[in-house]
Amino acid sequence: MKLEEIHELWAVDSQLDQLELDSTALSIAKMHHKYYQILSKEKLILKKIESDAKTLKIEKYEFYVDGPTQSQINLGWKLPAKGKIIRSDVGMYLDGDSDIIASNLRVAYQQEKINLLESIIKTISTLGWHVKAAIDFRRMQQGL
Repeated sequence: MKLEEIHELWAVDSQLDQLELDSTALSIAKMHHKYYQILSKEKLILKKIESDAKTLKIEKYEFYVDGPTQSQINLGWKLPAKGKIIRSDVGMYLDGDSDIIASNLRVAYQQEKINLLESIIKTISTLGWHVKAAIDFRRMQQGL
């Protein structure tokens, strides 16, 4: 699921009908379930992306230190113009490697989705309190 899709779902679900606060209160459990289900899937995806990123980093380290294997050449990986790199310089090359940067961006994007979902769930968790406060306020206005 894309970050934009989560925003769109929440834009719809966060619209509350002030005249139907009772149905809003009853829908809290369904919203919890919906967003926890999405969160669980996205956390599993994050674990996979993080694992792939770690594997890529090891492969790139070996590539820079030991030189390319045939499979790495087939992937289009190219050593810098100076050839093999000394171990003390490998960190700098790993930090600037476009594949590693792309992998880190995928991790960051996935983490942003998880942060958003956790924020939505926190909002849903307090929704019952807000609905009760709104109902109490209406009662007070009507003198009940």
